[in-house]
Amino acid sequence: MKRKIFGLAFLVLVEFVVWGAVNRTSAGVENEESAVTTPQNHTVEVAQTAVNTTDSGLVAAVTETAAGGNADVTPGDGDGIPDASENIDGIFTLEGTVFYVDSLQMTVDTSDGQVLLENRPWTFLVSLGFSASAGDELRLTGFYEDGVFEVMSIEQISSGTIYTLRDEDGRPMWAGGRG
Repeated sequence: MKRKIFGLAFLVLVEFVVWGAVNRTSAGVENEESAVTTPQNHTVEVAQTAVNTTDSGLVAAVTETAAGGNADVTPGDGDGIPDASENIDGIFTLEGTVFYVDSLQMTVDTSDGQVLLENRPWTFLVSLGFSASAGDELRLTGFYEDGVFEVMSIEQISSGTIYTLRDEDGRPMWAGGRG
């Protein structure tokens, strides 16, 4: 009798775990952080990006601003990376000063506002040997995608060293499928 009760309990537990996995998968991937507060109590808005599968099975990148704006869906090529070249309206160069930097992110003050580098762009930049301190002068080259400045390259003005994050089409250098 004990064996049947434990077997039934195990079956219910497995069923619950499977149900939870299916439920989470169908809900998609979400990133709930919408703003970062620096140690100086400045709030920096962060764009949220999640990769979801649409009803038609296409992979799309969903970007939503921290202010709660409507999400825009940009079809991709199936690798989870949006085709940035289709959305580039021009390449811009901004000069700015490092406002805040730590192991997770860097915020640069520019005449166009603050530019935040975090997640994969930031870790890729650091892997290239980039380092900066608050007050360093930088030249950022990039494009605007859905109102967010996407950095293609960063030049440290004091040394002239240029770090490339995206190719001329806006595709991230860390993304696969090159060649």
